[in-house]
Amino acid sequence: MVIWSDETLLQIGHSSRQSWVICQKGEELDPKNVHSIFKNHRAILMVWACFTGDRIGPLMIFDKLEVSNDEYMEVILDGLVFFLDDLL
Repeated sequence: MVIWSDETLLQIGHSSRQSWVICQKGEELDPKNVHSIFKNHRAILMVWACFTGDRIGPLMIFDKLEVSNDEYMEVILDGLVFFLDDLL
């Protein structure tokens, strides 16, 4: 059996892409040309998940963004053990 896993950082309310708008002079603040963002209420989560060919494992959410190696391994092993118990 093969289990694949990965982790990612999710940012809600923030886009890492730069947006360009071409408009006429004086139309810069026209609602069709403005892209809203959330500066004060961004949510940032670090998550980890795993899966096999036909089963999806748990989504593990880290309590904080900067975690030590030991904390990282603890979260992943908790999720992996839970998933293996469910598979077997």
